[in-house]
Amino acid sequence: MKQIKPDDQYVIFVDAPEKPYLKPLKRGFRHCIYCERQADVWITIDPLSSHTEILTTKENPIPSFKATGFLCVKIKNIFKLKKKISIELMSCVGQIKRLLGIQSIYIQTPYQLFLALQRNDQHE
Repeated sequence: MKQIKPDDQYVIFVDAPEKPYLKPLKRGFRHCIYCERQADVWITIDPLSSHTEILTTKENPIPSFKATGFLCVKIKNIFKLKKKISIELMSCVGQIKRLLGIQSIYIQTPYQLFLALQRNDQHE
């Protein structure tokens, strides 16, 4: 099976003040969402605590995310996947790390993921 590389990839960082168990996390970095464009279709993957929502649309959702005040980080550099088993927590960060090919046990929170993307020159 051939792997299709996305045309555009984003990680969206959001606050989640209504979830008391996320209050210890940094404001604005309490949850993260993945969004990519494949040709003329945008796919949004939102790893929630109870399930994962996968939405598709023809309209670019990034301007709407930004207008809501969410931080949208465009992925410019592809991460090199190491040939090793990576054990991850079942969290929004763990799922997005798998989508991006990031293998690091030191990235567990949305803010740590944001910092790792900055270190890898992921800026828009």
